[in-house]
Amino acid sequence: MRRGCHGIRTSVVVSGLAGFVNFFGFGYFDTLHAFVAVILFQFLVQIMVGSLPEAARCTGLVDSNDGSWVRAQWGQLCWVLHDFGLLIAGTTILGIRMSSVFVAEDLPFLCIGPEDLLTMNDKLKAVVAHDRATLGGMLWASGFAMLLPVLWQFKRGAGWLWSMVAGLGAPAYAAAVGVHYWVGYTDWRQLVPAFAGLRFVGGQGWR
Repeated sequence: MRRGCHGIRTSVVVSGLAGFVNFFGFGYFDTLHAFVAVILFQFLVQIMVGSLPEAARCTGLVDSNDGSWVRAQWGQLCWVLHDFGLLIAGTTILGIRMSSVFVAEDLPFLCIGPEDLLTMNDKLKAVVAHDRATLGGMLWASGFAMLLPVLWQFKRGAGWLWSMVAGLGAPAYAAAVGVHYWVGYTDWRQLVPAFAGLRFVGGQGWR
């Protein structure tokens, strides 16, 4: 943004709004998360209304259709598909939050039936729905944060773009895989997407 690169501020704003819009409406209000969200939202507003230097421009080498550039375009296609996958995953998880809340793997892991689970505490479902929405919103925010720069700033010599995408993706996937093993929730249907994404950002992001 400081250099005036095309579309970068839009990418940050869209990503931020995608995350914030999922905060409300689940029957569960977390005051600590609300406080943090209010603080962070002020920074997003400042980004939205701030001015960028007119003279600054992002520059790159002139593109030519040689072998390396063609391979790079295949890499861009893979990243676009990956990022659309994040958006679809986020939409799916938000859909689960608005319908059944629990997925098929949840109740066997808890060793309890849906009726018994709800009799324990009538607010438990709202807490889970809140966390489902958080995950879905995070996937939306991450998908937009990766997708838009890959579409708008892909050019020869833009190595920072691949470093940015790998820097966003690798810690997120590592955390997703690690927390499943930490809590013992190791159903393969939960882990395969995270392992695939981790392998993808590890193999593609630093080329």
